[in-house]
Amino acid sequence: MSPLAVDRTTPYERTFSVTMNAGFADRALSRIRRRFMVLLTAAATALVGSAVVQQQPAHAAWNLVWADEFNGSGAPSSANWNYNVGNGLNPGLNAFDGWGNGEWEWYRPENCTQSGGNLVMRANWLTTPIVVNGRNFYQTSCRMTTDTKRSFQYGRIEARMALPTATGSWPAFWMLGDACDETSTSAYNPAQTYYDRLPTNWASCGEVDIMEHANANATVTNNIFWDVRTGVFPWTAGQNANYVANPAVNNAAAFHVYAIEWTASQIRWYIDGAQTHVIDTTPATLEEFRKPFHLIFNLALGGTYPGQNPVQSQFPLTASIDYVRYYQDGGGTTPPTPGGPATQINGPGGKCVDVAGDNTGGNGAAVQLWSCQGPAAIDQQWTWNGQTLRTLGRCLDVQAGSTANGAKLQLWDCNGSGAQNWVQEGNRMRNPQSNRCIDSPSGATANGTRLQIWDCNGTPAQYFVKAA
Repeated sequence: MSPLAVDRTTPYERTFSVTMNAGFADRALSRIRRRFMVLLTAAATALVGSAVVQQQPAHAAWNLVWADEFNGSGAPSSANWNYNVGNGLNPGLNAFDGWGNGEWEWYRPENCTQSGGNLVMRANWLTTPIVVNGRNFYQTSCRMTTDTKRSFQYGRIEARMALPTATGSWPAFWMLGDACDETSTSAYNPAQTYYDRLPTNWASCGEVDIMEHANANATVTNNIFWDVRTGVFPWTAGQNANYVANPAVNNAAAFHVYAIEWTASQIRWYIDGAQTHVIDTTPATLEEFRKPFHLIFNLALGGTYPGQNPVQSQFPLTASIDYVRYYQDGGGTTPPTPGGPATQINGPGGKCVDVAGDNTGGNGAAVQLWSCQGPAAIDQQWTWNGQTLRTLGRCLDVQAGSTANGAKLQLWDCNGSGAQNWVQEGNRMRNPQSNRCIDSPSGATANGTRLQIWDCNGTPAQYFVKAA
């Protein structure tokens, strides 16, 4: 069923919509990931029309309380992750329906592995299909969930991800309410015929889409789904609403940090520290978003959201997750560690502190001088919390933790070490651990000059100042 109407009268493309089918048994479980939608009634629009709020600054001070850095090898941590397996049994239909979206893949846990410091979700095209209940499934992928393992309510949730940009690809980082009654398994190698079922009580259990991406699109999707009644109910036609924005993303195949900041009254979405979407969740019928949720990563193939069929020649496909982190409100007034207003750092010759590699930002990426390119150059935009300088989800770091003259600067996972501690002192930036300053060797000002630490000496080679 296609959308009949979309209200685009707000800055965030407000869309309130419901499915039309007469009952759960008759529907292709719209969403649990997504779409067959039509416009909700004017009464429902009035109910949440006040939800549109102005952009707010990132919250003040977060404490990291849980993370998975995916630094191991093989299977992801069994302490953190379960798996949704199969093609999504719809209990109302007693049949697979592609997780309510007509998706092609058969999810298998083995398609998610830790490798090279990342979680790698891999989609394969098989020559011999998996056969279940008389159906052939030629495409496999992975869907991981913290269901029954980790639960979250309020705070900042972020993941650093690099996405496939193939036809029909649909990677996502999202959450379902703990009240959702879908099934999952802890088995990393379940029987070939094992499969899980969709929740019967979506969307009254709540859904938050932190990031979804389709095909090679230059945008991602930020969204929530809920039931316009108060309480948890079996799925009911005509009662489900959503609220969506489609912000731009610069090269989804490169790593970006996708995040929400969630309180009892708001959810705010961010890409690389820039706010992209916000909703007021205080209306009574959005009570879903004042309850605990669990996290999901998946790489779907085909279906209603990408609207295109996968192409065999483009396989295998991979989505990489560098980390996922959960912060709780730490109070205080300092800018948040993972986000906040970003600024360039001006250096010798009018150049900027820059990360080599055009916004890719891997561990060990060289930190250098380069011509200033403005806010569009993400790898020249740094956030500071009074101690660390961050961009691309990592910290300005002294290579190998060295304190010696000439030690090079690089980007590295934030770890709280003294090698990542910086203070602004007038026109210089000093590393207290070494008691040395950021320095351009011999005062060079050429693009690509690799920066270092050196005895603080007051020369123009050590002129480094945050722009704001």
